[in-house]
Amino acid sequence: MPRAYDLVMILYVVRHAKAIAKKNWHGDDLIRPLNTPGQQQSVEIANSLRTRDIEFAFSSPSLRCRQTLDPLVSDIEIPIEDAVLLGDRKSGPRWPPFADPDDDHKTMAWMGRRSLCFVDELADRFTNSSVVICSHGDVIPVLLDLLFIRDDVAPKKFGNAKGSTWTLTFNGPKLHKAQYHPAP
Repeated sequence: MPRAYDLVMILYVVRHAKAIAKKNWHGDDLIRPLNTPGQQQSVEIANSLRTRDIEFAFSSPSLRCRQTLDPLVSDIEIPIEDAVLLGDRKSGPRWPPFADPDDDHKTMAWMGRRSLCFVDELADRFTNSSVVICSHGDVIPVLLDLLFIRDDVAPKKFGNAKGSTWTLTFNGPKLHKAQYHPAP
């Protein structure tokens, strides 16, 4: 039987870097890219995480999330796996029959539950590992709220700026500690 402290997963939760403004983008939101400051942010995010022994990377399928992790995964030579459960309201999985996509409260609850299920699966599969995920500003706060309430964790600071990172330490399936790192 493994000891409790042998079942640790470190999860880095990155909000995608700055992207071209929605009002200036006329294409599919799924392929809206980072802007020039966002590209610089992605390099700085890579610089801050490259020494963290990250073994696995997962991203919302949106281009801006993948581009945020590109410099990091290139440096540490691991692939990015698409994770539709980390997608926002436009890039995530289709609505379940009980959800109303026009009801913001239900929308947020649905995105939170699906991303929480994904993180729980990571905590189960990747013990003794460091993992990075990249998602969106409408997904991450709900995910974190659900984790903090469920596992009785109270971080000292809370933020959700583009390009910011949360370091979450899991002991088995339970969140043990959370720390916010402002955007570079």
